[in-house]
Amino acid sequence: MEDMIKRLNKLSTFIRLKVDSHLPRHCLLCLDTGQTTSICSACRDDFPSTVNGCEICGQSIKTQLYSTQRNQICGHCLTRPPAFSKAVFAFDYRFPLPSIIRQLKYHERGYWAKPLAQAAYSHFQQAFSQLNQAVLVPVPMHSSQYYSRRDNHAQLLAKHLALYSGFPVNTKLVAKTRATPRQAELTAKMRRRNVRNSFAINMTPPESPIIIIDDVMTTGSTIDAIAVQLLKAGATEVFGFSVARRSVE
Repeated sequence: MEDMIKRLNKLSTFIRLKVDSHLPRHCLLCLDTGQTTSICSACRDDFPSTVNGCEICGQSIKTQLYSTQRNQICGHCLTRPPAFSKAVFAFDYRFPLPSIIRQLKYHERGYWAKPLAQAAYSHFQQAFSQLNQAVLVPVPMHSSQYYSRRDNHAQLLAKHLALYSGFPVNTKLVAKTRATPRQAELTAKMRRRNVRNSFAINMTPPESPIIIIDDVMTTGSTIDAIAVQLLKAGATEVFGFSVARRSVE
């Protein structure tokens, strides 16, 4: 019975999205009608905003070790600078984002990618407005993960961000070469070790800056591991963009 209810809920949302392409749109969260996007402005305004933190990794700074009038850098980035130039987030990883992202990531609810990208795009645009050209590279999944997840959620997000920004997506540039435990279950030190040397570059990187796209970033270990390989292969500059930021405990 529970599986049947889940399938009916999924079918109901799918039908509603199809109807919305011809009739006034429904907000997927509050079900209000007459909207121009899948998440209404009122619900989007309730998404938790991030607090300004480190200018490189984005994490909040409890003790400001280095600062000027223009920027502040956390101790980790100051002593061990990451390979990426900057990581940007749209929202903080708090209600309702954990539930939405889990639906997208683990429950084959790919229809959440578009509304999440729509909600996050203004932050993306503000962060990368100085770039005339860039290439979006979604964090790749190992082939074994497709059996359980069916879709690469980062690739779905990148697809919609590409439509809004005009930047192309390259899904072939980076591959994940080995299966790794879920990052969410690991400590910061274990996260870095977990993804080290687990990505490979399949071709010469483009001359344009590269923006790595993911759903959630915590320590930045995954984006950093990819950036290391991209820079070794000849990339000029690498950034990171995530829908949400989970604070390091």
